[in-house]
Amino acid sequence: MWVEGQSFWYYLITYCFFELVYAMEIIPYETLAAEMSPNYQTKAKFAGARIICGQIANIAAMWLPGVIIAQLGGKESGATFLYLGVIFSVFFVFVALAVFLFTWERPREEIASIAAARQMQFAVPRHHAICSTNCGRRCASARSACISACTSAVTSARTS
Repeated sequence: MWVEGQSFWYYLITYCFFELVYAMEIIPYETLAAEMSPNYQTKAKFAGARIICGQIANIAAMWLPGVIIAQLGGKESGATFLYLGVIFSVFFVFVALAVFLFTWERPREEIASIAAARQMQFAVPRHHAICSTNCGRRCASARSACISACTSAVTSARTS
């Protein structure tokens, strides 16, 4: 399984480099469907396609090494495993290239509008709490209308 003439440090550095590149690829790949569409059904289709492709790749990864090892010299040859690694690396690069070419990001305007909506969603409950402590009322309207309602309620409470 080892390539002749290489030390422990060669294999350690190679393994660490592989894990770094693999993490750089797999983390965005796993979360890609959520970033491509805000629609739940579309996200589910993307995730389903990703899972089906992953299962096909798993089956190929179990079957293909046996075929390649039988064709390239057997388990005793270290070069066979080197060739096997090169073949799988080429497949990996083609899949990464396909993901890069055939996926997209949502437009910046859409992302900004989603972020603004989320910010307003979190701002409204805090504003309700402030109004509730100032005048004892919950205001469901815009901030300026709520402030004026609180001001008028406090003013009318002082005059009576």
